[in-house]
This record gives sequence, structure tokens and C-alpha cells, in this order.
Amino acid sequence: MTDSLVSTARTLVPLLREEAPQADADRRLTSRSATALREAGLFRLAVPRSVGGHGSTMRSYLSVTTELGKGCAAAAWVTTILAGGAFGRRVSPMR
Repeated sequence: MTDSLVSTARTLVPLLREEAPQADADRRLTSRSATALREAGLFRLAVPRSVGGHGSTMRSYLSVTTELGKGCAAAAWVTTILAGGAFGRRVSPMR
């Protein structure tokens, strides 16, 4: 699973690299970058498989976001934030 998610991220690096200057200038991801990340399913990295996510491990999550950072730091950061919210839902609260 990790290899295929990293491979998916790797295919987006050229687009992200191309869009990075505009993302930096606008201080937000371009719509092309955001759409590509969403369509690749990378915002669902930590979402459990039972509800349509990838159910990735922390190692996988970090490998994917590191790969995205090779194209655009902002894209990696946004993916980290959006995908990471599901990790808290997978751990039972302390009592």
C-alpha cells in the first residue's frame, strides 16, 4: 500500500512543481494542484478503509507527504493537515 501511495504522489510532483510559484504568490494552492491531490485520493490517507479511505500508517502518511514536498511544500503541508485529521479519529480517547 505504501509503495502505491508514494508512487501516486510521485506522479503529481511535476504538476506540483509547475504550480508551486503560483501557489507561493497566491499564498494558497492552485485549483489544479488541489484538484489533482483530491482526485488522487491523497486527502484520504488516514481515513479508515471501511469508510473509503486508505487507512494508511503514519510511516506511509509521512512517505507520501515527503514525496509531495519534492514538488511543492505548500501541497505537502495542505495534504498533511487535511489528511492528518483522521488520525485522531482512529485512536480511542483516554479515560
